Amino acid sequence: MTQKKHRAPPPWGDIEDAPKDATVVDLWIPGDDSPGYRRVDLHWGMPVDSSRDEEAGWLNDMEQLALEEGEYPSMWVHAPPDPEAGVPAMNRSTGSEGVGGRHKADSLAAALPREMTRVRGLIPLFDAIPTGFFAAGMMRQSLGAAQHALAEGNVIAMLRSYEDLKGYSA
Repeated sequence: MTQKKHRAPPPWGDIEDAPKDATVVDLWIPGDDSPGYRRVDLHWGMPVDSSRDEEAGWLNDMEQLALEEGEYPSMWVHAPPDPEAGVPAMNRSTGSEGVGGRHKADSLAAALPREMTRVRGLIPLFDAIPTGFFAAGMMRQSLGAAQHALAEGNVIAMLRSYEDLKGYSA
């Protein structure tokens, strides 16, 4: 019989150093009269239902703002992998089943917003290139169409938008 080695838990970092991309992290919310609590499986981005004047924030896997009014995280840590990666597991934030419980879209309603966040992350890269404005403009147009399809609940348009967004890469 072999003994399994236990690894030390990853260190928590200051919230100011948290990744501001699609990296999935857990956040620590300190409590006023209690020890605090952990919010799991969040990433930074723009909410799906946002207007242009709304700011980015911590999102759940449905691309909706995940923190309530008055929740101010103080620390972050990379979300740990599930114990048996590749084995179906429940996603901790939504209860949906997926391989390893992370980044496995179980529906178009979950996959499209995730793809939208990925493409939003590409736009600054193309904006920084002198000739990248055309591609960045096309990405913005595709994101607008995807947001419109989501808002209407038009499944055919959502599928088209999802396939369109998958075509963008850095």
